[in-house]
Amino acid sequence: MVSKFTLSASALAVFAMVLLPHAKVQAQPYPSRPVTWVVPSPAGGVTDLSARVIAKTLSAKIGQPVIVDPRPGAGGIVATEFVAGAKPDGYTLLYATSGTIATNPWIYKKLSYDSFKSFAPIHTLHEASPILVVPASSPFKTVDDLVSYARAHPEKINFASAGAGTGQHFAFELFRSAANFQATHVPYRGSTPALTDLTGGVVDVAFEYYSPLKTLLEAGKLRALAVTGSRRSPVMKDTPTLVELGYPSAVWSGWSTVVAPAGTPANVIDDLVKAFAEVMQAPEVVAYIESTGSQPLPFQAKEGVEAFHRAESEKVRRLVEAAGITVE
Repeated sequence: MVSKFTLSASALAVFAMVLLPHAKVQAQPYPSRPVTWVVPSPAGGVTDLSARVIAKTLSAKIGQPVIVDPRPGAGGIVATEFVAGAKPDGYTLLYATSGTIATNPWIYKKLSYDSFKSFAPIHTLHEASPILVVPASSPFKTVDDLVSYARAHPEKINFASAGAGTGQHFAFELFRSAANFQATHVPYRGSTPALTDLTGGVVDVAFEYYSPLKTLLEAGKLRALAVTGSRRSPVMKDTPTLVELGYPSAVWSGWSTVVAPAGTPANVIDDLVKAFAEVMQAPEVVAYIESTGSQPLPFQAKEGVEAFHRAESEKVRRLVEAAGITVE
């Protein structure tokens, strides 16, 4: 006959065998497997390439592969919704942008994610300021030339953008409001057709980011008048900011941060904050970012990132309401 003690000991042994694998899983340090970093843009684009440079250094830092996963579509909504619904374990991150976090909630009627409730903010990444450009043949040599003409001839200036509700559109609306003049918006389906018509003189002026402008500026087909950032571009140091020219309220940039799904454990967020803080100071990362016309954002983490997101979202809300910008 088996004793009660023997039964109890056997039961404890079985119980321990069941719990042991779970204890090992809980004890595994983060990260113990590859991390997926979802990007809301096509493969090969500026955002995707920047993410890959950062991911390479991040991977070496955390000791696990960081897989960049481009998921373009619907102004970044596809990627953002995917991460919002992902398991909050630190293995799926979002390359958040000014469009996905600050802009989309104000120009799209239906979103399945909330910019603040759906995500746990981790760290700031970088920002890029649009550049005010005109054709090389344009009579406007300076911002003052453009503003003086626009004020004297309301609605005569046609400004191109990559589409309604894009960063380029917002940049011009902000500048137009700050400089107090009226102009006609001509939205295109992307930067390429907008710049084609700009260089051909079909439209008068546009704001655009450095990467698609680079070859046109170098070829002398376009003239840069100003940048919208609070500081000069690292690749266009001779081009003044609108702030310098007397328009302090016309500051605009396209920015990026990194976030995780809401509910991600605090210790995992802290580990990621530490890793990204070091990665964003790595010389190879800074050099690449600046080569694209961008600059690292001032370092912010967690609550600081959320405060930044909220301030940028409020700026967009005011602009959307004032300019009557809609997409849907």
